[in-house]
Amino acid sequence: MMELYLLVSLGFVVGAFSALFGVGGGVLIVPLLPLAVNLGVRETIATSLFAILLVVANNTIAFQRKKVIEWKIALRMGPMTAVGSYTAGWATRWLSPVFLKYLLASLLLVFVIRAWAGIRDISQAKGKNWIAAGVGVIAGMASGLSGVGSGVILSPFMMAMRLVEHTRVSPTANAIMCFTTSFGALAFVSWPEAGQPWVWGQVHAEKSLVLVLGAWISSYFARRWQHRVPEKPRRRILLAVLFLLSLKVFWDAYSLQVGTGHP
Repeated sequence: MMELYLLVSLGFVVGAFSALFGVGGGVLIVPLLPLAVNLGVRETIATSLFAILLVVANNTIAFQRKKVIEWKIALRMGPMTAVGSYTAGWATRWLSPVFLKYLLASLLLVFVIRAWAGIRDISQAKGKNWIAAGVGVIAGMASGLSGVGSGVILSPFMMAMRLVEHTRVSPTANAIMCFTTSFGALAFVSWPEAGQPWVWGQVHAEKSLVLVLGAWISSYFARRWQHRVPEKPRRRILLAVLFLLSLKVFWDAYSLQVGTGHP
């Protein structure tokens, strides 16, 4: 019963986070899910990707009803993230859990430092389509390797390139992440079955579904407020949360490396 409460509570936070900040919520799920359930690193990544898929798909449907998604951008970058996430998800079969944890922590910290220093305006850069395609692949690979939804890369990139208006960053990022997370999760579903009900490869679907129940409720209200949140407070809250999470994941990786953590 305690596991149920923890998963639903985590879902509440994830749903609000994804709708307000344009990130899938994996930056919260991957570091915090092991506190609620006993899962290995790869199972956590896979379960996170499936949960994020359900969250961002729900957000995308709701945002589409309001006509606030820039589909031209979403359809340009989405397939590229799918290629990256599926390839990287498949590659986790040969990568150590310690490496995957350090990778996630590094991604979080780099994002915080880069965003804190300010996002340089590269909207006049040449070859914007090629840049967008390259960033899409990289964001997808980061998603498949670490379990984040790729929004931590996509959202600041779209602002730097001025691809969409500020109020459309979150809706468009959610639409792109539908591609990212679906193909990333598919890579983990194709693993050998664990022989348990509701466990598909490395994906623990039953845990994802419970988590998503909370996320759907909170995201319903967060979507109504996302366009009202000023840019500076939104940015500061996001950076503070991600910085604290990066420290936690670094500690988890170190503990696992020295043999005091869980594999």
